[in-house]
Amino acid sequence: LNCHGPLRMVKVAQGMPRLAALVHISTAFANIHLGGQFTEERIYGFPLGNADEVFDKIEKMSEKDLIAYECKVLETFKNTYYAGKALMECLLQSRYKFWGLPIVIVRPSGITGALSEPVPGWVEGIAGPAACSVVCGLGVVQEWIGDASYAAPIVPVDWVCKTTLMAATAADRTLDKIPVFQSCTSSHCRLTMDALFYSNVKYWQTVKHPKGRISTDIRFHMYTGPDFEQRFRQRFTKELISSLDENKKELRRMLAKAHRIPHLYGVLYMLDHNLDITNTLALDRIAPKALFGDMKSGINWPAYLHESNLGIHRYLLKEQVDRNVVVEYSWESIQRKYTPTENNNVINKQENTSTTISRL
Repeated sequence: LNCHGPLRMVKVAQGMPRLAALVHISTAFANIHLGGQFTEERIYGFPLGNADEVFDKIEKMSEKDLIAYECKVLETFKNTYYAGKALMECLLQSRYKFWGLPIVIVRPSGITGALSEPVPGWVEGIAGPAACSVVCGLGVVQEWIGDASYAAPIVPVDWVCKTTLMAATAADRTLDKIPVFQSCTSSHCRLTMDALFYSNVKYWQTVKHPKGRISTDIRFHMYTGPDFEQRFRQRFTKELISSLDENKKELRRMLAKAHRIPHLYGVLYMLDHNLDITNTLALDRIAPKALFGDMKSGINWPAYLHESNLGIHRYLLKEQVDRNVVVEYSWESIQRKYTPTENNNVINKQENTSTTISRL
């Protein structure tokens, strides 16, 4: 999907003699294989080989070969979405001169609610950090994988829209390399995951309980990967054993969420993202008033986080919000370490629930 879709768009674009720009939306995490090091606004080589050769090879693979190759891909990229985005960037660059199309690439990080347009806090779609806030507010997941001191890889959706529109003005089919614009905040106006997710906790602990809440345990504690696994066994010993009963489908489903979701986001939250936005800031400086985001000045994070929390509650959970409620956004670290205890919830060293967890 992340390759065939853009390639089909290229075919359409080739039939447009007056085409001014073809903007490809990639992701700031396309280079996640760099391990969080400073990432420039340029296309990096595909780490698994020549992009065209890799693409052609994948096209010819049987389903069995694809499964085997996917395991190799996951050793580098952690998930196939990032791999597909990275591969597509390299394919665009390798064929750029041959196509002669005015292509530009925009790389947003985790997209969050609007800073100001169409209204502060507006958000659509339960994904990324907003999804984490929702499952926290509903009491579905309390413990996560990550380092809370690292940068929260987020960017308001209206900043992404403005960057995308302005990026089109930089398209030039005569250039040797495709211009790249990263839309993110991690290196410019840094917000830690501590601050982001603790604000979620304080909001959900203060406001009227949302419908669908399954637990009063509203927390967002972060652990390293190994600590998370030990802590998961510590918390859910009885439930894991009970879930082996064929009649406990709902229990298995809830345990699966509590285990799978933190792993899904832990891929990002265990890296301290440092993403260059020099090109993007340059675009913003010359933007007309309607598209000017004042990105250089950064973001008033306390005000933004409150509006973002209100937006998630209103637009995603579809509930009326009380703007008169005062949320005390005091700060407290959400980072935790696994501590062995001697209570009935601790798994005996002889017991092995790894098979159960793998089934989840």
